Amino acid sequence: MTPHPRPSTPLRPDGLRPRTHPRMRPGAALAPALLAAAAACCALGACSSLAFDFPEESRPVRLPPSGKPALDLSKIDMRALAVERIRVHPLTRWEDGDEARLLVHVEFRDRFGHATKGFGELRIELFRPGETSQVQDAVWSVDLIDPDNNARYYDDLVSRTYQISISDAPEWARTFAAETDEDAWMRVKAYFRTLDEHGRERVLQDDLRIEP
Repeated sequence: MTPHPRPSTPLRPDGLRPRTHPRMRPGAALAPALLAAAAACCALGACSSLAFDFPEESRPVRLPPSGKPALDLSKIDMRALAVERIRVHPLTRWEDGDEARLLVHVEFRDRFGHATKGFGELRIELFRPGETSQVQDAVWSVDLIDPDNNARYYDDLVSRTYQISISDAPEWARTFAAETDEDAWMRVKAYFRTLDEHGRERVLQDDLRIEP
């Protein structure tokens, strides 16, 4: 396969922010946005005293006394459901046709091995074979900090993965599905930048080699 230079024009799939530098930079700016997003989801132990203004027809129903002690959520460790590892799912593939695209599935797992979701930034890198080693050819960044955006990318019906559809991959990738060379391949690498319980940046990564 003849190597091609990295595209000189920015790659701009819908909803994705292109990046041109492969190095993962410290995410000081990531912390405030992540903490704001996580506050709505991780305050179970501290929200018992908050008052919510529900419409009259949807106010919570007060159950009769059960004789059991009141629920105590203060000892719940919310980190138990945090993202511990990610995987570029085998469903990741190049789809040919009228709307050719690279469909990337990234799966998040908690410490119990269950599928989960997370707040942060997801970075997708595409590599092709080079003369001596693999060559990074394109980079995309996906905002998973905003809750609405996070939900938009998540496939809850079938795969329980974040599904990223990239319609403007490099030209060589568009002919990949029809490649007959047995040595042909592309590699998709994913990085997930998030924060740990101490507010420190944490980066999880995985990659998948795809053959025609």
